[in-house]
Amino acid sequence: MFVLSTNFSTQMDLTGVTDLLWKRFFQWEFGEADMNVAIKRMKESGVRYKWKKLFEAKTEKQKQVEQRMSAGLRNKYEAANWFCIENNVVKVLGARLSWLSAQLHCNSNV
Repeated sequence: MFVLSTNFSTQMDLTGVTDLLWKRFFQWEFGEADMNVAIKRMKESGVRYKWKKLFEAKTEKQKQVEQRMSAGLRNKYEAANWFCIENNVVKVLGARLSWLSAQLHCNSNV
């Protein structure tokens, strides 16, 4: 009779298996071209990185780029919105001044 041990205190190195999975995730997420660039850079530098680390670094870099882009768009929107608000204030004040000057002119002629 076979008994399955429940002692999971031994650690197994699954890097060989998981590294291939992370390579696939990298390819699915960022495309064949980016994967080939990563492979080329590893060959040129003579250093072998884990695909999980490459995936995490690339994801973090994308988040930073997205944050910079959204901040730039937000700043442009706020600047455009502020310009519209200033124009509206000027229009309202101009209309109000015109009305007041017309009232003063009418009152002075009475």
